[in-house]
Amino acid sequence: MLNDLFVIFGSLFALSVLFGNIFIFRMKNDILISNYVTAIRFFLFLYSLFAFLLMFRVPNPAFKILMLFFAASPYLTLLGKAANYYDQKIYSLMHIVFAVISVIFVVWYF
Repeated sequence: MLNDLFVIFGSLFALSVLFGNIFIFRMKNDILISNYVTAIRFFLFLYSLFAFLLMFRVPNPAFKILMLFFAASPYLTLLGKAANYYDQKIYSLMHIVFAVISVIFVVWYF
């Protein structure tokens, strides 16, 4: 059940970032964008939470570190430098790629 929730919220996180970059963030409606970003943050939190919880179910230490990396990967962009408008596409692509890879890994492993 835990891995199913991770797959659901990981997929929702990746799809919401992708959909937001293609459609929502180009709109001029600030309230809609603000609400959409709040939904993305909710999916991000649940994605990271379930990745962290799945880390305890994996017996292999290398996979534990990998799940911890997946849980922290959305926040790693904040460590290097603050994201700005010019780097937004690169960071969004990184989030989508890591979320898709982690969902594929969990579906394959569990």
